[in-house]
Amino acid sequence: LTLTLAEPARIEGVVLSAAGDPVADCSVSLADTGADDGPAASIFAAIGAMGRGGESVKTDAEGRFAFEDVSPGAYVVEAAL
Repeated sequence: LTLTLAEPARIEGVVLSAAGDPVADCSVSLADTGADDGPAASIFAAIGAMGRGGESVKTDAEGRFAFEDVSPGAYVVEAAL
């Protein structure tokens, strides 16, 4: 999932399994793509940002996660067990 933010924001979501069940204790990372040059640049930057680190959180028992006070920019959100 690639997101482009214009103002400081909160990014939140739920990680679900293929069966639709919440995934607890899943690592979710947020990486800045560094791309602000339109959709095409964002797609290629997002591919490069995957697995590159950034901020990371764990999901709760209901699979929920949140990143607070995220600065404007383009980001990739990635979940991994």
